[in-house]
Amino acid sequence: MFNSRIAALFDELPMLCGFTVSPDLEEVQIAVHTWPGWEPGRELTDEVRAALEDLIADGPDETTEQLRGRTFARAIH
Repeated sequence: MFNSRIAALFDELPMLCGFTVSPDLEEVQIAVHTWPGWEPGRELTDEVRAALEDLIADGPDETTEQLRGRTFARAIH
């Protein structure tokens, strides 16, 4: 379930290249692929944060540990 929810997040946000979750789960930093001059708004970070909060709420207790301090990236082949 964990991996499929992370994959779904990347599917829903095609501009999302990756994101990092801080060790204390307080910060989420995102990396996006955009055109020059466009900066993603706070809405995109909020959307990623909300998806992660839903994942934590719906998942088993170890979900929090799976997110803590990790970086997730889109796989491009």
